[in-house]
Parts: sequence; C-alpha cells; structure tokens
Amino acid sequence: MSGSLDTPMGSDAIAIVRHLMQWVMDSAQDGDSGRFPFELPYLLFYDRVARMAGITAKLPANAEVGTRSGIYSLLRRLHKTTTALARDKTAREAAESLRSRNGLFLMLRSSLQLEAKFKIEAACQTVEERIGNIRETKAQFDAFVAGLREMRKSGKADCNEEEAADIILEHVGKYNDELWGHDMQVSDRDGNAVMRIADRTNNVCEQGFGKAKSDEHRASGRKNLGLNLIERPASASLVQNLSNEQYVSIVCGGSLSNLPSLFSQIGNGVFPGLKEQWKKYRENASIVFESGRLPRADQRVIRSEKFQDNIANIESISA
Repeated sequence: MSGSLDTPMGSDAIAIVRHLMQWVMDSAQDGDSGRFPFELPYLLFYDRVARMAGITAKLPANAEVGTRSGIYSLLRRLHKTTTALARDKTAREAAESLRSRNGLFLMLRSSLQLEAKFKIEAACQTVEERIGNIRETKAQFDAFVAGLREMRKSGKADCNEEEAADIILEHVGKYNDELWGHDMQVSDRDGNAVMRIADRTNNVCEQGFGKAKSDEHRASGRKNLGLNLIERPASASLVQNLSNEQYVSIVCGGSLSNLPSLFSQIGNGVFPGLKEQWKKYRENASIVFESGRLPRADQRVIRSEKFQDNIANIESISA
C-alpha cells in the first residue's frame, strides 16, 4: 500500500510536531466517554503513543523531509520518545493485560445495560415497562455470570481473563442484590397511590456529586480535586437545580427572571455566610484554577477530518 501526509513540511516544523504530539495527548477521543472504570484512558494513551512511533518512523521518508532540516530533527526526537514507551516491555505487557481483562468488563457493562438514565426513561415510559426492562436486564446478567462460572470451571481462559472473572464474581457475590431497582408505592400530592421505580445503582445525590467532580476536573485540568472541592462552596451545587423545571417553579416562582430579586435577599441574612464563601471561592479560583485542556484552536486542527485522514494515510504506507 502507499500513502502520503498532506501537510506542508516547511518552516513550521515546531507547529507540525506540536500538533502531532497533541494528537497523542488527545487520546481520550478514541474512547466512548464512559469514564473509568468502563474506559481505560492510559491504555488509549499507550495505543496512540504506539501509533505515533510508527507514524514518525515512516513520515520523514514519505513527506520529502530533508535530513538536515529542523522538522527532521524534531520528528526524530518525537520518534525516539514514543518508541521508548511503545517498546518498553513492562508497558507493553501491562497494555496487553489490560486489553485482555477489559474484554470481560465490557461484556459486564453490556449485560448490565449501564446507559445514561435519560435513555432508559425515554425507552420505558410506564412503570410496567421499567419493571420489564429490569427483569430482562437481570436475566441477561444472570446468563453472563453463569457463563463466567462455566469458564472458570473449564480452565480454558488465560490468566488475565481468570483474574478478571474472579473480580467480577467476587463483587457479584457481595452486591448482586443491590444492583436492581424495585417498584414501590408512594402517594402523590393529592394523596393518590402511585408506583415508582427506585434507581438500580447509585442514587441521585451520588450522581450529582459525580457530575460536580467531573465539572471541576474539566475546569481545572487537575487530577487531584481535593483543594478544588474544599474551596468550592456546598451551595454552588444548587446552581445545577436551575435546569429542573420543578425546582424553578418552587424556589424561583416559576421563572429565572425572578433570580435578581432572590439574590438581593442574600445580604439580608436569608443565606448566612454565602457572600463570604463566594468571595473566598472567586479569589482562590483566579489563583489555583488552571486549565489543562487543549486550546480550542489546536483541538479544531487535530480533530479535523483532514488531520485524521493524514494520520490514516501515513499509517497505510508500507514499511
């Protein structure tokens, strides 16, 4: 096969290599946004490093790059750096192990039908449909677990699959009864008995905290969010409620246009200490919050269709 990289290799050597390296760092784009533990960001990163090692090995000879040029020198440095990790025995074995074990966990996720809640609610409009969905999912999950037990008895799985299966079976033994929602009878505002379905897994509060952490992580780019969450006022989480129509109706009189008058009451002691908390938060935010995300201009370049085509073209070149 043959191919070429449709990118000018002139004086913009630093910019070109910078974008190639940013493409490696943007490895999360290869995932499905499932987040840990359903997505393995370090494995995605390793895979792009390995791909870049191959790309930089072929690029100089197939893009008419002079051996004495600045772009050649930078490409060779990038190749040396990525090749060192791609060929590292420990890293390679860890990647292979993760890939093997992750196969079973992907099957686990599929059998549990772990999807966004709004998708389930859209597919199941009534209590009966929700109950039917839960029963169907449980039957599928039970079949998956039975298959794992049979695999362990057969002795045909490799060591990575056996360890992954043991982890899943251990947790199934502990938490299986808590994985399934249940129907319950409650009273509505008029005192009428209605049926509701409890969430299968984590509750609303845990989901809200998870989203708050995700937002802080995206805003700061930090791995450790301890300081961010300490400085973030607890009342900041209430802002998320403004997207809920019932909350707006009860607290804001039915319209967000009433917010100015509500906030004007803060100084009158309605929310003690909130002004001081927000002041401290804003002062601290300007110091400790630094974005770890790629600049939008660079994102547009490395995620563009043309750039992706260029990467695919150079990878298709025979060694």
